[in-house]
Amino acid sequence: MDGLAPSTLYTVEVSGAKLLVDRCSFRTLPAGGWRLGEGGGRRSPCFAVASCNCVYETRKRGVSRQDLWANLKQRLQSGVPVDYMLHLGDNVYMDSDWHLIESGSMELEDCDDDCKWGVARDWLLKLNDPSKWSQHEKEIEEHFRNVYRETWGHPWVLANVPNLMILDDHDIRDDWGDRPEDKQSESVDRFLGEIAYRIFNSYQRLLHEDPVQLPDGTSCEPEFDYHMHVFGDVGLLFVDVRACKTFHWKESE
Repeated sequence: MDGLAPSTLYTVEVSGAKLLVDRCSFRTLPAGGWRLGEGGGRRSPCFAVASCNCVYETRKRGVSRQDLWANLKQRLQSGVPVDYMLHLGDNVYMDSDWHLIESGSMELEDCDDDCKWGVARDWLLKLNDPSKWSQHEKEIEEHFRNVYRETWGHPWVLANVPNLMILDDHDIRDDWGDRPEDKQSESVDRFLGEIAYRIFNSYQRLLHEDPVQLPDGTSCEPEFDYHMHVFGDVGLLFVDVRACKTFHWKESE
């Protein structure tokens, strides 16, 4: 998109479709990016930072005056310029309470379908036949997408601030990448991890990078998940400590 003025708030309105939010906004960068330490009334950038965003834990706690999503919405609506929201991992929880279930401190049946990872894993193991796992792949994909639908129930906020994200373990599964089975292509955890990673790419990675398209219309698999962005004097480096040990892991390295 060309012809936009720097340091300007723009509003985009979508018509003809029934959406939860049909109007969003974004603010363009200052000319040349942000300059730190300069006078002339230029403001410093403002970032909102989030991590460990477990909606299922929030539900258990009930209504709270410490609702940071509500606070951010209030700030944005009052005109506070938030330039970017940085999501630093565990942006969703595929595996809510999985550590308790694994340790025997909690039964899967007691988690009210919150532990999507555990439910999907139980489905597959009850088949007693790994060759049938792929038959349920689309069903599991949709099951995992529900985690994003439930977690990101803040459409107005997410539509009015730019978002940059990196994954951590709970976006896949607790301690993802630290267990031998996470690298084993035939394991049930790796099968589920691949599905969760595809969903991550759809919802999170697309916010900063479009997939490389092949001639047949399919997309290339990502080669890495770290990413960096430079805005004048300000640089943001997102370090991957999970996918590098699994999806991008090479034994020779």
